[in-house]
Amino acid sequence: MDFSPYKAIILPDDIRIDDELKAKLDAYLAKGGKLVLSGESGLWKGREAFAFDLGAEYQGLSPSHPPEDEPNRGHDYVLPLPELRAPFVNMPQVMYSRSHRIRVTDGQSLGQIFDPYFNRTWEHFCSHQHTPNQLEPSGFDCGVRHGNILYFAHPVFLHYRAYGAVAYREFIVRALRSFLGEEGISLRTNLPSTARVSLTSQGDRFVLHLLYAPTISRGGVIQLSGGNASGGLSVEVIEDLPLLHGTEVHLRLPEKITKAVLVPDGTPMPFERQGGMVTVRLPEFSCHQMVEFPA
Repeated sequence: MDFSPYKAIILPDDIRIDDELKAKLDAYLAKGGKLVLSGESGLWKGREAFAFDLGAEYQGLSPSHPPEDEPNRGHDYVLPLPELRAPFVNMPQVMYSRSHRIRVTDGQSLGQIFDPYFNRTWEHFCSHQHTPNQLEPSGFDCGVRHGNILYFAHPVFLHYRAYGAVAYREFIVRALRSFLGEEGISLRTNLPSTARVSLTSQGDRFVLHLLYAPTISRGGVIQLSGGNASGGLSVEVIEDLPLLHGTEVHLRLPEKITKAVLVPDGTPMPFERQGGMVTVRLPEFSCHQMVEFPA
């Protein structure tokens, strides 16, 4: 693929680097592209060293982990910088996978890591899922920003996918927004977090798609009398399509865009332009709405 159209490329959690990918990403970075890494992403294939200058020293995996039967599980705690943490977080937040130890040198730290008091083993046990954190930071950083590269020391995307903690999402999103800067943000909206927004370019027009169909978890194995099992894996289903009111979308569109039209009914939509951003305020809708921006 050609990387040049993209403002940023994310290598999530476990993307190791070989010589071919290194050369391609170096050329992309040299032209102003931005790179986001997490966990073991950015490490060389076959050796424990970063393929890029992250402005930090690499010191291997955290020693905080359970017994040998779970060598890749573990936990420590992160406390991001105040501007990067969720507004309700003011103490270290547990992370359930091992971090990669980094000490920031000439980069910008994303915050601190706090170690647990001990690993949970038969000799050292805590009755919770994780051992409490020590009061003083470990001296290692939970991430670093250096030039056009942003790195998270944990597999943060896996963490959010597996545990769904809002604090993880806030940390990731705030770090990305700070990294990209205002000029790097192409879209802002007040839609709910489970909504989907896509913008397609079709010749001399753009088409904005807004989709909100919230899912809810249903199903799962149940035990019936007599020991029979029924049901299966849990599934996400759409049961309701609520009306959305007061939806605002802010898009970075070319200057040649002069109008907005609701599709398919063809109703003209007023919009505002400030700098490179176009703002539209939509009437109420359910499930899906299209807006056309002809040139």
